[in-house]
Amino acid sequence: MRMPKLSCHKATGQARVRLNGRDFYCGTFGSAQADLRYLELLRQYRAGELPAAPPAKSAKIPAGESTTPDLTKGSPRTVELLAARYVTDHARVHYRHPDGRPTTEQEGLKRALAWLTRCPEGKLPPDQFGPRALKSIRAAMVESGRLSRKTVNQHIGRIRRMFRWAASEELVKVEVFSALATVQGLQRGRTVAPDHPPRTPVAWEDVEKTLPYLPAPMRALVLVQWHCGARGGELLIMRPCDIDRTSEIWEYTPPTHKGAWRGKGRLILLGREAQAILLPLLAVKAPTEHVFSPRDSRERSGVGDVYDNNAYSKWVRQAAKQAGAKHWSPHMLRHAYGTRVRAVAGIEQARVLLGHASCVTSEIYARADVESVRGIVQQLG
Repeated sequence: MRMPKLSCHKATGQARVRLNGRDFYCGTFGSAQADLRYLELLRQYRAGELPAAPPAKSAKIPAGESTTPDLTKGSPRTVELLAARYVTDHARVHYRHPDGRPTTEQEGLKRALAWLTRCPEGKLPPDQFGPRALKSIRAAMVESGRLSRKTVNQHIGRIRRMFRWAASEELVKVEVFSALATVQGLQRGRTVAPDHPPRTPVAWEDVEKTLPYLPAPMRALVLVQWHCGARGGELLIMRPCDIDRTSEIWEYTPPTHKGAWRGKGRLILLGREAQAILLPLLAVKAPTEHVFSPRDSRERSGVGDVYDNNAYSKWVRQAAKQAGAKHWSPHMLRHAYGTRVRAVAGIEQARVLLGHASCVTSEIYARADVESVRGIVQQLG
């Protein structure tokens, strides 16, 4: 059964959820108190104990008054309330890019912790949540038939990290996390949870078939990714001011990237083919405007001035289906580029161009690596 989601009541600024045809107001939208009240309402809804809906209240609550318990005081009574506190106090702050945008881990965390609401083990007091409870939730994930073995292991790892954080905040005993750490991940071939086949490079024929069915900005995005092998997320945030065009091979430094939090640098080399695609786009863009923007297309499929990874992947999947091409995703463009580089120059050069350098490599050696592959970029175009 799908649970109704919280929405923001614009007139009052309160979080609102509709249950049994009635609106319930949970407090200021985005606050920890609202999340706590929401989870309590869901519990009562499932148990058939839903109270009468209170009238909407002003978002301005007088000093000293509160419509919900203070989530910052004491330890949460249940595991699902602990999850709400973990999200509001830690995840929303920790899993963010330097520019403030949430990372994809926030979405993965939301999906993992949702299982604590669906399963009865989520009603347990945190100190009573042990390995058997965690395995029971894992079994429910597997039995759903919708998750791969890798995804199940990732979700269980996220729940364990929540308890590690709770132990560090003295919300649960350290022994609780230590016990959960003994639960091993599902192993290949020893579970009914399926394994996805390994990703393979997309063939140019399928890319070529798909291009006419994509909006103009995404056609350019696909072609640039094909010719440089960057991650989709790195290209989606590209701005003219991030590209050094002073040499024959352009150098693009993404404002943020996957390894930034580890202190790693990222430099993407753009050869003549990628440059030819980018030149007309750069000519009409201000230095800080995004190169690939939904505003440049009739099909508005992004938020504001920039596409996100989900919109990019969705457009590619739909366009490939319309074109009668084989199913492919943007990340397969990166695989295709790596395969071409490896065929021409070997695996070490592919590692450098794809940004797989070790995080302990010094800046001097990293620069030497980049210089060593410039010829490969010229050869591939």
